[in-house]
Amino acid sequence: MEAHDPHDFDWAHDPDWEAVADRWGASGEQVPFVGVPFDLLRLQSKLGLTSNELVVLLNLSAHRWKEGQVVYPSNATLAKRMGLNTQTIQRVLKGLLDVGVIRKITHPAGGRAFDLSPLNERLKGAKE
Repeated sequence: MEAHDPHDFDWAHDPDWEAVADRWGASGEQVPFVGVPFDLLRLQSKLGLTSNELVVLLNLSAHRWKEGQVVYPSNATLAKRMGLNTQTIQRVLKGLLDVGVIRKITHPAGGRAFDLSPLNERLKGAKE
């Protein structure tokens, strides 16, 4: 599985990102945006997500460039971004697993990774 670095992609010329970049006044030199479905925010409580779980989920989403791609940021990376300790991140990830919005898998290169596709299913079900 190849790693995707946002700095290695020509975001300035990707038409899918131009409207979002324009909305936030970003230039092509800046790191791209993470697409967040409005329903994820609107249905946070119905999905049973705490504030920390939502922010970790958004951070996991920042590593997902294609549908079906697994993500594998370290607990230390997530903790540093959020100003939390790694034990808190472990608890939050367990909570995300428990509410069924992510699935833990073994990365082909070893270690753990997360599949975010269960989130799509939960969002579809929560709208109905």
